[in-house]
Amino acid sequence: MYPLLRKHPLLLIVLVFIAGILSAEFFLGSPVHYYIISITFFVLSLALNSILRGEYIELTSLTLLLSLFSLSVSRKMQMYRVHQNSHFSNYLDEGENSIIGTVLEVNRNRFILRVDNTNRNKSRGKLSVVSQQPVVPGNRIFFDAMISEIRKPRNPFAFDFRQFYHHKQIWYQTYLHNVPLVLDEGKGFNFWMAGIRKKCDESLRSVLTTSNEYSLAAALILGDKRELGTEMKNAFADTGAMHVLAVSGLHVGVVYMILLYFFKFFFTSSFWSRIFRSLLIFAGLWFFVYLVGAPTSAWRAALMFSLFEGSRLMSRSYYPVNTLALAAFIMLLLDPNALYDVGFQLSFLAVLGIVTCQRPIQNWLQLKNGLSFRIWQMISLSLSAQIFTFPLTIFYFHQFPLYFWLSGILAVPLAFFILTTGLFFLLFSWVPLINSLLIYLIQEGASCLNGWIFLLEKLPGMVVEKLWISEVQLFILLGLSIVITVSLIRPTVNNLKFLLSGFIIFMMVSIVKKWHMLHQEYLIAYSVRSQQFIDLIVGQKAYSICAGNEDMPIPFDVENARSALGIKSVLNPDSNPNIFQKNGFLGYNKMRLYQPDSAMLFSPFFPSTDIVFLDDLKPGKFDAMKGKINICINRILNRNWLKKIPANFKLHDLQDDGALTINLKTL
Repeated sequence: MYPLLRKHPLLLIVLVFIAGILSAEFFLGSPVHYYIISITFFVLSLALNSILRGEYIELTSLTLLLSLFSLSVSRKMQMYRVHQNSHFSNYLDEGENSIIGTVLEVNRNRFILRVDNTNRNKSRGKLSVVSQQPVVPGNRIFFDAMISEIRKPRNPFAFDFRQFYHHKQIWYQTYLHNVPLVLDEGKGFNFWMAGIRKKCDESLRSVLTTSNEYSLAAALILGDKRELGTEMKNAFADTGAMHVLAVSGLHVGVVYMILLYFFKFFFTSSFWSRIFRSLLIFAGLWFFVYLVGAPTSAWRAALMFSLFEGSRLMSRSYYPVNTLALAAFIMLLLDPNALYDVGFQLSFLAVLGIVTCQRPIQNWLQLKNGLSFRIWQMISLSLSAQIFTFPLTIFYFHQFPLYFWLSGILAVPLAFFILTTGLFFLLFSWVPLINSLLIYLIQEGASCLNGWIFLLEKLPGMVVEKLWISEVQLFILLGLSIVITVSLIRPTVNNLKFLLSGFIIFMMVSIVKKWHMLHQEYLIAYSVRSQQFIDLIVGQKAYSICAGNEDMPIPFDVENARSALGIKSVLNPDSNPNIFQKNGFLGYNKMRLYQPDSAMLFSPFFPSTDIVFLDDLKPGKFDAMKGKINICINRILNRNWLKKIPANFKLHDLQDDGALTINLKTL
């Protein structure tokens, strides 16, 4: 490992920077304090290097790394809202608020607003606006709306939108039903690029009449996946080909190749000519990145190709791992929260796997036939990309496509073909004959790619689903990925021992997790609109106390929670002799639960009960129940009725507070 870090010093630098970002929440104080500490360590490293004259390089390196660590802590702290005194949340009223801001990003049913003014107070911050109203990026708009904090997940194991937006420095959201007032038309570079993107999109839409072909072409060429249907998204995800739809190294690489090939006919080999050519290539690369909306993967790819072109210009050796690390460092320096973006993680780790493992895997087979070599090259590319990303795929998406290596054989070349012809179409759409030829090629390419993906989706056992791993298991798998990479580069007996040891540790952790699942006991009242779902979890069995309407499908959040808890079967409480159920009462061990029954509730004969579900309310009767009920759970009563419940009763509102999860072993 030490020789690897000496060969790739930027890898160590970015790892230290990442460590500072992850540990920033454990530090107190102001970002300025850590910025001063960073400068102090940096000056100290320069002084040590000058005094020691290159000796004791480890001491000098340590002070420099401490400087970077402090800098990353400072940068992360700057992203906290508590350090932003001018944030618009400091000027919000309880009712409607007057908001003025600039539209930054537009999605299908939501847009991001940079707030400039709140209730006639200058302010700053980003706001998530859920709306179907048409807005244009760059426009300055005004509207009145209720502003609320983004809520935590309503049910256990559900996707945490609050955390997702917090990492984007967005803490509040609003719902906008009326058309906002446009104060100023958009100006500047982003508005100009949005206009060009819209014209390109209109050109594609006008010639590609089939919705599947248009949506696929728009995703590949312009990075616009809003028109992709659920069926198509699921097909690409299930076959492991979703990466071709994300604007990344493939797309930026095509643009780089086109620019490189085009400009070589117009410039000589002189130094100043090469500088001017490189500047034009830089401009073309970054123009394309902002044309497709500047996603993280495109930023990473453009940075890497820019650094590669810079090394070519200076006739310097090119080290992909160092270049990748430098690109990550620049992006994290600009936005430390990018580290928490799943796209950032998958993008960088996929490329890390490719640049370190693709060649060793490709060398497993020495094929002389051109076609078989190209097929094996695509397979080795897919395998290497998965070495570091498969743990994250399982952790975030809880599934893994088994035939990912098969989809890439045609998906990558066809995506390359569609992207190339699409870019040429946008450039030469004004030429009649070339226009028609390129349209035909795009249509056929999109049709072939769709056909290939949907064909693979029908194969049995395409996807392994309901895979849940803990954070501990995730880090063990990432450690195994590192050992696999080192073993591929330098296969030794010791590396094999490390690999076997890591696998044994992973299995031991999995066994402990399985043991906990077999002995778990929970009561979960789900927060599901219009239905009531209550599960009594005993081991890997779920006893459905209330399963909602049998004619309606089980909500996704309920299925998701059951999957995360390792539930193998859903049964009726009557099938368990340890569960007592009669006249609305349910008992299991020490837990006593009561479901609505107006004849018994609030009567003098009502026994002491841990949990009561309120679907009925009789004002003035609660005093008689004092000391008999621990928790009241509301599902359907409105706020006016809830105000009649005495303050000494512990109320859990499934609508506002989310699901209630009780560990029965703690009762």
